[in-house]
Amino acid sequence: MEHFLRMWVDGPYREPSQVSRKLRERLLASASANVMRHARGLGAGMPREIGAADRLASIGVPTLVLDGELDSSDISSNAQAIAQTVPDARHQRFASAAHMVNLESTALFNLAVKSFLVSTTDLN
Repeated sequence: MEHFLRMWVDGPYREPSQVSRKLRERLLASASANVMRHARGLGAGMPREIGAADRLASIGVPTLVLDGELDSSDISSNAQAIAQTVPDARHQRFASAAHMVNLESTALFNLAVKSFLVSTTDLN
């Protein structure tokens, strides 16, 4: 569980002490419950998505890609690749957030999503 918290909550550029203790506790509880649920076999045998990256250019709906500056480089690279490949996708990075941008930068995340939704509604 600590590895999960270090990678997905803290990110590779921060120490646990630099992240909200309340956020770490909340996500530890969530991750622990998820592990227990899947440890009993729920979700086993689910098919894995193959070739999704090859189909990004065929996405024909408004797309917003969000990531945190403090997330791992592979996640940031994936976000950039999605934003560059999906036609007319919008990309926004959040300073001072790792992977959980919606929980670390809630107000800015909500504003970004609301602005995006309003702008796509204006298109129709």
